[in-house]
Amino acid sequence: MEIIEIFKKELPQDKILVADVVNTAPALYAGDAHFIIPKFQEDHCLEAMLAICQENHVDAVIPLIDPEVRFYAKNINQFLAKKIKVMISNPDAINVATNKWYSYQFFKEHDIPTPLTFMDKKDVQSYPVMVKPISGSASQSIFVIQDHNGLRDISRFDHGYIFQEFIEGDEITVDVIGDGEGNVVATCQRMRLKTRAGEIERGITIYDAGIDKHIKKIVFLLKPWGLINIQLFKNQLGNFYFLEMNMRMGGGNPLTYKAGINIPRILKQLINNEYVHSKTLYGAADLCMLRFDGAFYFTKEELFYDQSRRNHEENLFLKRG
Repeated sequence: MEIIEIFKKELPQDKILVADVVNTAPALYAGDAHFIIPKFQEDHCLEAMLAICQENHVDAVIPLIDPEVRFYAKNINQFLAKKIKVMISNPDAINVATNKWYSYQFFKEHDIPTPLTFMDKKDVQSYPVMVKPISGSASQSIFVIQDHNGLRDISRFDHGYIFQEFIEGDEITVDVIGDGEGNVVATCQRMRLKTRAGEIERGITIYDAGIDKHIKKIVFLLKPWGLINIQLFKNQLGNFYFLEMNMRMGGGNPLTYKAGINIPRILKQLINNEYVHSKTLYGAADLCMLRFDGAFYFTKEELFYDQSRRNHEENLFLKRG
């Protein structure tokens, strides 16, 4: 929700529209207008999104979560045909980033340090080991297995998971804005001090030249467009281990903004083809963020309802009593 408020502050001449699949998503009420849409896997989602964009003269769409990235990558030509830009990276970058096994192979191929990773649990020789869904996100369904018996006894790990060397150390996320041509427009490294549901709750910005070198290499090779984030660990010996890449915005972007990277204005320049690369902008180091909860309060009648889902939501509230 905070990132929506930042966009409104920095782009006051523009309307910031927000869409979600449920009317109780708090970010809906931070935008200038909001819409309830079908789930991305539903057949009529594309039709609904195109209609909202056309009726409201939307110039650009910026996805915030992984399912959105895959949805727009699949349907990008239908948006472009209606002169609606979608801020997503090229198909190769998305393919590598949304599959953790492909990410591991990419890191290995290009000599970017990464934890030892296997596709078959039979190949695991040392413990503890991290078990992750190949295409998971938001730290969901991730397990730390302490020994061979724990891995052997769970049959669901037979398919759809990777098995990754467990690394202890500082967890670092790097926000990166790429120009789509292999250049880093802006970047900010932030160390996670505490997380909740996969998102940073407390953190501090840092700068490490070794990390920056690898980030520039990744961006040069994958040529992302827009704001992405890259995750890694730094162990007690100072060694880096790159884990994941997300071709979308991240939950800690407000910290990068506060560190001096004007995310909304830079993204708008890229969308409007107004950006000319000169030198990379770096977020200031040693800025701390301590995040806490906020809330909106509504009566049942005040909540925004999409007419097609009104009956469903009424039943939901009645069941909750």
